[in-house]
Amino acid sequence: MKIAFGFICFLVSCCVLAQEHDSNYRTKKVAVRDSIVIDSVSINPSRFLVKTKNNVLIDSSKYSVDFAKSILVFYEMVASDSKIIDYLRYPDYITKTYRQLDPNIIVENTNSIQRLYKLNQSTLKNNFTPFEGL
Repeated sequence: MKIAFGFICFLVSCCVLAQEHDSNYRTKKVAVRDSIVIDSVSINPSRFLVKTKNNVLIDSSKYSVDFAKSILVFYEMVASDSKIIDYLRYPDYITKTYRQLDPNIIVENTNSIQRLYKLNQSTLKNNFTPFEGL
């Protein structure tokens, strides 16, 4: 009984440890420019830090951040050649674009197209009679 219980506990712990969890906390090391695109989606302002490569925190008065577009703009250049940016990315289900129709299949409104579709009545005659011959 102890062996079976131990084996079941081992299997459960393997299943729990097998799950990979992708974190939204990101760290990015970038070269210094006047403006830096941090990520492709919006970032959360609750956890945003800019540090030098020696882990010295840079004062927030030396840069501005557009959190909706995730763009970092430096007002004055700092002496180091690279920066470390710690930020919290919004989850995919919040930043995903949901659409009813794909914009690639929508046809432009032009006067040269006379008719996109045509409705017809069916000319086929149904000759099947259920329970014929009873």
